[in-house]
Amino acid sequence: MSIRCPARILGAHTFWLGLDDFEYQSWFVPLTQALIESDNPADSLPPALTAVDPTVILIDNGLLEIWAENPEMEQAVSDWMADEGFVLKGVVENESYGRIEIWGMRNEK
Repeated sequence: MSIRCPARILGAHTFWLGLDDFEYQSWFVPLTQALIESDNPADSLPPALTAVDPTVILIDNGLLEIWAENPEMEQAVSDWMADEGFVLKGVVENESYGRIEIWGMRNEK
């Protein structure tokens, strides 16, 4: 018998109400922590993401807008996700929120 732990989701704070059955963390936490703790947020972002320890990551248009202004931050997140084994599991196109990418661990089914 296999016992699966509930997902630890990292996503936009606006999605929390719909996912309140899960352990949920807003992107606001690691992004703000990285900005506060370092002159170069891209350097401190990987440890902040590791501390959150998500198993599912939601990337929406709002986050992509932040990254468009901070490409080093986007690169740091992309590198961290690749190192941790995250792969794109699906995409939701929503009229209200736009595109939402769902990333999960490579070994999760």
